[in-house]
Amino acid sequence: MTELEGRTIRAAEAAPDEHASCANAFEDIHQDRLDALVLRQAFPEPLRLAILDRLTTDGELPWLRPNSRGPQADIRVLGVAATPTFNTPGGPAADHYFDDAAHYGAIYDQLLTSGPDRADAIEAVLGRISGGRDVGRLIAPDGRTFAGCTIRSLPEGQRIIVHHDGRHYQLPIYGDAAASLDTSTCLSFVALLQEPEAGGEVIIHGLTAADPAPRLPSGMPDGETIKSRYRSHTVAMRAGDVLVFAAGRFYHHVAPVIGPRPRITLGAFMTLDRDHRRVVYWN
Repeated sequence: MTELEGRTIRAAEAAPDEHASCANAFEDIHQDRLDALVLRQAFPEPLRLAILDRLTTDGELPWLRPNSRGPQADIRVLGVAATPTFNTPGGPAADHYFDDAAHYGAIYDQLLTSGPDRADAIEAVLGRISGGRDVGRLIAPDGRTFAGCTIRSLPEGQRIIVHHDGRHYQLPIYGDAAASLDTSTCLSFVALLQEPEAGGEVIIHGLTAADPAPRLPSGMPDGETIKSRYRSHTVAMRAGDVLVFAAGRFYHHVAPVIGPRPRITLGAFMTLDRDHRRVVYWN
């Protein structure tokens, strides 16, 4: 048998009564001392249930399909993320993104908080692992505020292809905002709001953004070769769990969802500011 290549993923998990022991986990992941952490039952259960109720009963929510042109990668997203998609490979246009962030802000204020312009559920969780640093939303130099998160619904048979998130800062949407950040990597925050019947796992590969990666003729990462050739770690999550991992460092993917119940997540990107005094998040 051919030995698999790449790094072994350093993953940890913490039960609810162990969260206090993870106070410095954000910096550990950012500084490449740890790769992934699952905080069990870290997302508030009443809030999780309230969000799911709104998502399933409100037929007027403005869901988008940013990967509708992709192969077996269609996903519904509540908002426009500051990322490449199959429909906008260069990321969203800045004016459209910030207008959209303001528009969806009212929806997320209702879903997540009791007041405007905050995502307290995210900040509360990140505050447990921030090493005592303040946690706040990314704001562009011109005062416009990035979206705090997006909710994503991945239906039966759909997936998220192999990729890494280390090049996001180069997208035009970030502009001068990137100068205020430590862009050596970025982390991803994933709260599982609803688990599917099967599938939908996050799988992290031992291939880093700095490594030469197998590629298809189109220039895209050769996901099937990466899956078969490199070590990997499958993240086991239940509803209410939160995953924080080095999404900008490692190639990763989400396995296809099995069964009619969609995988629903709430997610954001994060890093330290340039002076390492603050945890900054956005989506």
